[in-house]
Amino acid sequence: MLDETEIEEWAIAEVSALFPLTVLDLRTTGLLRLGVSTDAARSKAHREGQELSEAVYSAYAIDAFLYSSRLTAANCLAVYDRAVANLKSTAAAPLLRHPGLVPALNSLGVAIRKTR
Repeated sequence: MLDETEIEEWAIAEVSALFPLTVLDLRTTGLLRLGVSTDAARSKAHREGQELSEAVYSAYAIDAFLYSSRLTAANCLAVYDRAVANLKSTAAAPLLRHPGLVPALNSLGVAIRKTR
């Protein structure tokens, strides 16, 4: 159960790139090819993933990581600050009004408790 007060100030926007990003794909064999533990992208703890990110950020001109959500297996993209100038965004809208919020939460077994 998620109380709506926890997310009532949150907003959602669509973000896209103006030009192609250089992305490191960690969804399938990317981690194995790098010789990195799969915990770097799939563990509940974030330490190994943060260490990998810092090493890649400082050594390569990568704009982002593409990885699978450990909860839903959906594709996720983590974009580094150096690529932000290459992004554009739609206007932010309240998350609670987004028509996809309830179905997305339902797919995770989460419900919203109304406070009003």
